[in-house]
Amino acid sequence: MNFRYSSDSFLRFGMPVLFVFLFVYSGYAQEKEPLKMKVLNGITSLNKTGSDQTDTWIDFKHTDGAFTVKMPLPPQEVKKELANSTHPGYPPYLINLYVAVDSVNLVSYLVRYNDYPAGLYLADKSLAFNSVIKELESKGKIIKAPIVVFKDGYEGRKVDLSIAETYMQIQVYARGNRIYLLMKQNVNSAQAAVEDQFFDSFHFEKYAPNKGVAFSVGNIDLIMPEKPFKSIDVKDEDSSFLKEDNIYYATNKNSGGVYAIEAGELSKYARIKELDSIYTKVVASVKSTGDSVYKITDFQIGNIKGKEYYSVNNIAGTEKRNRIWINNNQFYFQTANAVNEEISSSDVNDFFNSVKIKPGGKLFDLQASKAALIIGDLKSKDTLVSNAAYNALTTYGFEKSELPLIYSALKNKYTNDTVRNGTRALLIESLISTNDEHTVANLKGVFDDKSNADLVRASVLSYITDIDKNSYDWYFNSLFTNKPLQLENYWPVFSPLRDSLSYSAEHIDELVGLLDVNVYRDDVLSVLSNMIDTEDKTRYTTLIQGHKQPISAKALDDLDLFLKEYGTDNQKEAALKLYSYLNILPTLDLPRLTDEFTNKLLAVDSISYVHRLCMIARIKTGLVLDKEKLNSQLDSLYSRYDLMKAFNEVGNLKAVPLKYRKHEEFAKLLLYNYVAEDYDYPESIQLIGTAKETSGTYYVLGFSYTEEGVKKEYVGVVGPFDNQADELKFESYDSFTNYEPKKEDWQSQSKELIAELNKIK
Repeated sequence: MNFRYSSDSFLRFGMPVLFVFLFVYSGYAQEKEPLKMKVLNGITSLNKTGSDQTDTWIDFKHTDGAFTVKMPLPPQEVKKELANSTHPGYPPYLINLYVAVDSVNLVSYLVRYNDYPAGLYLADKSLAFNSVIKELESKGKIIKAPIVVFKDGYEGRKVDLSIAETYMQIQVYARGNRIYLLMKQNVNSAQAAVEDQFFDSFHFEKYAPNKGVAFSVGNIDLIMPEKPFKSIDVKDEDSSFLKEDNIYYATNKNSGGVYAIEAGELSKYARIKELDSIYTKVVASVKSTGDSVYKITDFQIGNIKGKEYYSVNNIAGTEKRNRIWINNNQFYFQTANAVNEEISSSDVNDFFNSVKIKPGGKLFDLQASKAALIIGDLKSKDTLVSNAAYNALTTYGFEKSELPLIYSALKNKYTNDTVRNGTRALLIESLISTNDEHTVANLKGVFDDKSNADLVRASVLSYITDIDKNSYDWYFNSLFTNKPLQLENYWPVFSPLRDSLSYSAEHIDELVGLLDVNVYRDDVLSVLSNMIDTEDKTRYTTLIQGHKQPISAKALDDLDLFLKEYGTDNQKEAALKLYSYLNILPTLDLPRLTDEFTNKLLAVDSISYVHRLCMIARIKTGLVLDKEKLNSQLDSLYSRYDLMKAFNEVGNLKAVPLKYRKHEEFAKLLLYNYVAEDYDYPESIQLIGTAKETSGTYYVLGFSYTEEGVKKEYVGVVGPFDNQADELKFESYDSFTNYEPKKEDWQSQSKELIAELNKIK
């Protein structure tokens, strides 16, 4: 299903900034005296004693813009179009400007507002503010750093800057999907203009009612805020739920609220036993980052029942109201994205309540089995039909009564049997969730038939133990006694042995024997390496040490092959063994071999990505460490934790310089790795302060990412630490962040994070 409307990846980007507040300034940057004349040309200007005469200012109220402000005289309206460079083919940005100039004191006043074009909405108000600030910084010099301000409950930013000997005071606000920008520019001086009532007088007004236009789609009529724009995006071909999918967007010109209706025709393969289950999946699929659903209700249009839900998003500062329903073979998703005052307005109510269902639509049995239809179409010579049936396999949930159809289909040969995730591979995988007493026998028959493609036979080996845990002996015997299948990747075939390390340990002799098979050695080594990294490593280590000779026999040969093929297409295959060897060799207690193996790698500067693992292997083996390389690795936040962990495991943590063992430095390191595992390595991370709790001290850290060209600051906590600064309890501390932007009151923010952390521990 393709809910483009709510996809963060599609819609989340910073507000493009058109600095038309330079409208007064831009034409006159080269000279000052001519400026006083040119500024009068085409711009409404004030010709009186000065802007201090605010008793003569007028109240300017803009109905469509929903704001009021005092200005020195009636402003001139200027409308601009800005091409939608981020989404070509979508409507442009419409910029509305209102400019008045005090020509005596050479102070210009501007109010600008613009909405997101139809099909797009504001997903992160902070990101939009940061985009504006970043653009300002590129145009001039920031005089007063941005601060958070509020106007009538809506968040904004206030900043002062100078550009070419002029002084600008800027305020920008986000009100739902609408951005307002206020500018006061002293054109005659690089100093701030005299205080007046311009900024304080600005207030938001209630949105004017929108009449709307009639619109028809599928078999419904409804009212949209304006003539809608049809999405130009391609439907997700991997979905079997909808055959056709059309999305129409409209923006309420009086508020900036975004409205959409999605109308789709159900695929003939769709089976929905419980409508509530599909509604739940739809709700989950359209949630944006930060959405919190606070209300779910039933609704009814005529005899058609559906689900309605409301959500709030503090990141965007908006709410959503959504309706989902299915009528015969028709699927509908209706949504409005706006601020709270609009969500509860007559405009939104009219949008939802205006839906009228027209007669028509094909009768469709949602609950009926579609398995026979899918299996039959898979054999079609018409690729459009067979491809559609293949796509249906990815989402269709087979039931036990339909298993005979799968068993029959497994006897057929398909053109895509020779590609990964071919038809029979997907059918075999589907048997993991649904199977019966005949499943294993049918799969063994597929494997034993050597006329089947190797990828199909490999799928049997990969999945049969997931289907039946009692099939491990058959699986391992088949792997051990048959010649290797011709595959590009044997990783899935060895998945059962990685999934059950206890079984692998019980058959360690046969497993180690597979090291002699060149195409298997990568994966056998990976199984052995996994044994070392488990909680039961003590028992497994003893077994592995008992086979040190066959395990290490090819180590140097494999290393030499890697070094020979480094930089070629075969490098990746040869490199896989390196990681396992570097993890296993310290366990084998072969210091001479480990020394030679690691030194060969450390001598090649261009493969520094394995130097960290080499140093760890040397630490665990007790080998001499090159101080320069060690310090280089410890200096890097990327590699420091793993080296410290290795020193800690051998009881030699004090070999790490004290500056890295300090609590605040270790906390920084832990959060760095925490967010990297959860999201990505941060661009920067620094200590903000501490938070004292009864359990100990938590370190509060700030970290940043650049997202869509804008640097975003977040806050995380690590702890609790005790007061013994010379002691480091290596794995006793928790890290946490909820990825909310850093607030000025970071102390309260950190307390909330610690409370949230304690709830989930």
